[in-house]
Amino acid sequence: FVFTPLWLFHSVVARGRFSLPAPSPPRNRH
Repeated sequence: FVFTPLWLFHSVVARGRFSLPAPSPPRNRH
């Protein structure tokens, strides 16, 4: 499906956000 890269992208972004020491907006730099 075309939605595969979508949820995969959100998963990576979500993990990246949780990895940060402080909560940042999902569309901060990328």
